[in-house]
Amino acid sequence: MSDTITPPWMNGNRAASIPPTETASYRAPDPNKLLTSQETAAMLGILNNSLEQWRFKCKGPRFIKLGSTAQSPVRYRLGDVLEWIEQHSAGSTSEYSANALRSINGGGR
Repeated sequence: MSDTITPPWMNGNRAASIPPTETASYRAPDPNKLLTSQETAAMLGILNNSLEQWRFKCKGPRFIKLGSTAQSPVRYRLGDVLEWIEQHSAGSTSEYSANALRSINGGGR
């Protein structure tokens, strides 16, 4: 018995898998795609209500207000949300604490 694993398309078992030449191509999502508050909250795993509070407190991802009235819809660019997530990622609790302190002292957004 061999310790190497052979992909099914290389060992003649075509019915079990799709060869790499027949796989669907991957297209990166458009960073300018506009997300609703509900979509953004779901992506972040929080309630829409929390996202509204973050906007008020300047805590969350950058947003776009589509109009000048209080009822005007809010949208988030996918790229801004992904960038915000990346800026708030940490490899340890001490690293997170340093990032949080920078954010409090004006290094946010």
